[in-house]
Amino acid sequence: KKKEKKERKPRLPSAYNVHVKMTAAEWKGAHPDGEQPEGGAMKHASASWAQSFLNPKSDSHDEAKATRVMAEYNKGKEGAASEQEATPSKKRKKPEASPVEEEEEEAVSYTH
Repeated sequence: KKKEKKERKPRLPSAYNVHVKMTAAEWKGAHPDGEQPEGGAMKHASASWAQSFLNPKSDSHDEAKATRVMAEYNKGKEGAASEQEATPSKKRKKPEASPVEEEEEEAVSYTH
């Protein structure tokens, strides 16, 4: 039997998704002849992601500018936004150590 899929609202694009779209649009504007970047659009976009202002791990991250760009890109998609914000993140919890493991850790000496 096939499991029935629940009908869901689409998720909002991530900052990386928006970066890829912006990079592709920038490339197309600079190359109206339809030329593709070497390795493709995804490779081209991923090469500049590390320095992108949209990347929260980048030194050049600009929260205000990133928020404005994301809001502009997501106009008209507010229904998905409210649901996405209400959804808790799916970070994995570290498994708790059992009492036996804790006793073993205390018994180990790290002196030389």
